[in-house]
Amino acid sequence: MHSKNISITIAIVAYNSYDTIHACMSELIDSQDYPIVVIDNASTDGSADKLKNRYPHIQLIESAQNLGYGRAANIALSSAQTSHVFVVNPDLKLTTKAVARLENVIRTLNPKPTVLAPAINTKDHRNQGVLECNRVIGAAMLFDVALLKKVGFFDENIFLFSEETDICLRIKKSGQHVMLDTDTYIEHLSRQSTTPSRAVEDLKNWHFAWSHMYFYQKHGLANGKKNPRHILALYFIKSLFSLDPIARAKYRARFLGAQAYLKGEPAILPDGTPQWPQLKR
Repeated sequence: MHSKNISITIAIVAYNSYDTIHACMSELIDSQDYPIVVIDNASTDGSADKLKNRYPHIQLIESAQNLGYGRAANIALSSAQTSHVFVVNPDLKLTTKAVARLENVIRTLNPKPTVLAPAINTKDHRNQGVLECNRVIGAAMLFDVALLKKVGFFDENIFLFSEETDICLRIKKSGQHVMLDTDTYIEHLSRQSTTPSRAVEDLKNWHFAWSHMYFYQKHGLANGKKNPRHILALYFIKSLFSLDPIARAKYRARFLGAQAYLKGEPAILPDGTPQWPQLKR
């Protein structure tokens, strides 16, 4: 049984993710042991309707636009009625037992972490207890909402990528704590959150480049190999000379994202939708 002293909301940021959520989290959702909120980022495959029909007891927030990861997570963080919010990717094989374990761990920790993460890869599953660290992987982040409010939620200038690195760095700079539970392992089916497509890959690669440049400059790290113009030139060369056509497309999208950042273009358009390159192949 989970502790009555700590209350956790599970927040799932989703885009075309019904099949993945159903495969990975049915036991947890059906248990109704924890409140579940799914922020559906304007799915195009009927995921929102499928979620409502299969899991009528969950809170489903249907966004009219694709908000990306951080902006969607902020909706759950600001509206939750619990002291803690566990922000997770849909492709996390999350069980009631794993959430209860994390709940009991965070209840006993001193000092209290602003964010606690489980091990979601074998490298971090070291069975060394709870360790202080500089950053954790964004696919599974258990936040103490009151402590996080002092630092600020996810940076809403970012559509996708680097948002977890940014929030962890801000937590550390504020003197608060980022912790990893190396004993609790939750399998992460990496890159299975959404139905794959070339258009989605272009979107991800464009924002990968934009977000990294934004993060480096925001935190005064844009020098040496992290200098934006150095990165831009590298992407340009790889977009021309990579032997694999899929790699060329990847670096072309990253080149366009880096170029847009250097031109001062935002990741998110004035109407709230993300920049989304339409590449010819």
